[in-house]
Amino acid sequence: MANVKIDITVDTVKLRAEFPNGGEITNRSLIVMTDNQPDSIYKNSDGGRYKDKLTTAVDSEDNITWAISAANKKDKLVLVKCNVSEALKNMLSEQPDMDKADADKKWKAKLKKGLGKSVSGFYTYYFALATDLNKTWSWDPNISSRPPE
Repeated sequence: MANVKIDITVDTVKLRAEFPNGGEITNRSLIVMTDNQPDSIYKNSDGGRYKDKLTTAVDSEDNITWAISAANKKDKLVLVKCNVSEALKNMLSEQPDMDKADADKKWKAKLKKGLGKSVSGFYTYYFALATDLNKTWSWDPNISSRPPE
């Protein structure tokens, strides 16, 4: 069991310029996702130029924490909602939910025990600027479990 940390950094200057009214922003150069897993990969349709469609590699019973921040430190971002695919829902023993200790910036989830095969699913996160919670942006990265040893 590992603590998987997924960091999300958003270029809020470009975000406001290119999507001033919110919207779906997958496969753009607005988000950079990283994690602490050595075998995670990017699955963007652009050949790897963008870094927003991270597929995080996980194992059974891993704890996952997502944290969002703005590249422009003057902006504060808030994760407001997470939708998960049925496949990912079936992988999780605890669905994505706000981290009570840092609810505006972090969300947590937990993988089920005994994932018997390599499975994957996607999720869609919605976020907003703390100064305007009525305008949201979204994108859809993935989670993939490693085959059992």
